[in-house]
Amino acid sequence: MGELRDWICSQGGSVHPALLLSDNAPSSGCRGIVAGQDISLQDLKAGPLISVPQELQFTSTQALHIIEQHAGSALAAAAAEQLSSSQLIAAALAHELQHKSNSSWGPYLQTLPSQPPCPWLLTSPQQLEVCIAPHSAARG
Repeated sequence: MGELRDWICSQGGSVHPALLLSDNAPSSGCRGIVAGQDISLQDLKAGPLISVPQELQFTSTQALHIIEQHAGSALAAAAAEQLSSSQLIAAALAHELQHKSNSSWGPYLQTLPSQPPCPWLLTSPQQLEVCIAPHSAARG
């Protein structure tokens, strides 16, 4: 999370030094931000443990800006009319991932898992079997 933390802080945000990015957060077993060490009550009372500037939040507004920048205002307007917020974000994120090496979102993109974290995003039956095998074995 070091490069992501540096990126957030360089843009005016903040990240408590105890926070880590985990692909297996204890509360959900999914990707999330966790405390890697104890956080003092004083730090908890002092303010948010993480603050991400609005311009670094990958929102549908940011997605439309990316689509407009790379595909033109006509396509961006059509996308805004026809796609949901989630679809806009997915389309812009896919574009940025294709251009990861020169994307301004590089520090964020590098934290994303190489394989989809949700079974419905998997592209083959074999990938789905690998994903559900640990859960099937646990049931006996």
